[in-house]
Amino acid sequence: MNKILSVLLCGIVLGVPKVSAQTQHFVRCGVPDMHQAMIARDPSVAQKFIDERAALQVIADNYLQQKASGALAKTTTTYAIPVIFHIVLDSAQFNDMGGTAGIIQRCDSQIAVLNRDYNKQNYDNNLIPSGWNSLYGNAGIHFGLARRDPSGNCSPGYEVKIVSNTNFSNESQAYPEAKAAGTGLPAWDITKYLNIWCINPAPVGGNTILGLTVYPSEASSFPANNIGVCIYYSTLGCTGPTGAIPPGTGSWYVPFNLGRTLSHEIGHFFEIWHPWGDDGGACPWSGGFDDGLSDTPPESDAATGNPTYTVAGGTVNDACKMNGSSNMQPIGIACLSYMDYTDD
Repeated sequence: MNKILSVLLCGIVLGVPKVSAQTQHFVRCGVPDMHQAMIARDPSVAQKFIDERAALQVIADNYLQQKASGALAKTTTTYAIPVIFHIVLDSAQFNDMGGTAGIIQRCDSQIAVLNRDYNKQNYDNNLIPSGWNSLYGNAGIHFGLARRDPSGNCSPGYEVKIVSNTNFSNESQAYPEAKAAGTGLPAWDITKYLNIWCINPAPVGGNTILGLTVYPSEASSFPANNIGVCIYYSTLGCTGPTGAIPPGTGSWYVPFNLGRTLSHEIGHFFEIWHPWGDDGGACPWSGGFDDGLSDTPPESDAATGNPTYTVAGGTVNDACKMNGSSNMQPIGIACLSYMDYTDD
């Protein structure tokens, strides 16, 4: 789905569907599997995740109450986030991205996508269903390529390491080899940069993981240099109508070729959960979870592909539509959210 609404940190991120062809098996995001692996190692972590979600709900509820009462102070402040892309590939994959020229184009177009997606500037925002328009938000965040490295030297905002073995595995530990000095590229100061690793993750059960994020609040469960985002290298950048790269330049993972994989993963970096709560299809009133955001309708499980909207002024319904006689999805589910699994 063409993800088109900017994220509001106490709200949601919206998008619209686009016709595309899914050509490979994929797992949009490895976060749920990573969390299950963490719980298997330490069952007490499960309560930590529940507490995190509850804390997010409090923040979201307070925001909505202030907004409704008119007490929310308006600001035009924009928060700048310097981004460093750590590109760890073998020579064939490097060439597959278009070499140095292709990587520059991909990084530039990816930053442009993030700034549109997070600042209410999406070229396709006219396609948001009317019932969702009030939730279309501007997060006031500006992403930019890091122009200085931690030592103060000039930087293009990316660095490349060519290695012989890039079939990185162990997604439950967030690909530590890609982040190590000997086998990959270490993180820059995580308090000053958003670190993004572009790698070739090993398939899991025959599926390709497109992205995986270690949230800042998970720092106690991982080495500090693991904090950040990993994405499958073929999803970096945008070939879309406002992208800088002509289709056909290098290899692209269609239908995830419009830069929205990173929009999704950075939502996780800001502590936003999947809208269905990663609970295997349960509804909140039946022992399941959601994302802890009250402006996101409950959702049974991930939405994929390009759902045809059937709700007037909204999207689609799923198994969590009815809680007894109450319609919990009057404008459908958030399948148009960056945080769902639909196509770019």
